Amino acid sequence: MAGGWRLLYFSAPTRGEQVRLLFHAASTPFEDVRLDFPKGITPFKHSVLGQGSPLMFDQLPAVTSPDGTHVAQVAACMQFVGRSVGFAPESPAQDARAMALTLYSEEIRDSVFYKLLIPAVICGLLRKKILTSASRIIGFHTIIAADSEW
Repeated sequence: MAGGWRLLYFSAPTRGEQVRLLFHAASTPFEDVRLDFPKGITPFKHSVLGQGSPLMFDQLPAVTSPDGTHVAQVAACMQFVGRSVGFAPESPAQDARAMALTLYSEEIRDSVFYKLLIPAVICGLLRKKILTSASRIIGFHTIIAADSEW
């Protein structure tokens, strides 16, 4: 990854999305590395790469700068990229406000995303279990969509 920016994040509009949008807003080219959840992160972890891992906490998103600096956590990534591409506020007060807005956007996303994600995951798992059980018990290979909607 020599010579350019790289963003590692899960292939979903979650924590890495705002960093990706920042790169686009700044018209800054970057390597857009979207990983499958949860196993896509494994090859980048410390247990595999040791000190060469770009993941400070074995979590995503993570940004690597052209000089090889690795930064983790959304707010830190936003601040680092913003400062590096000329999008950071000049005064400490404005910079603190930008950080507060970034952290608040995390809270908003968490309150909306996880409330939607968790029920969808549970419904998907239940639906899969019902279809598997119905197939075994009743001998059906499919259930009418209306029978499996929640």
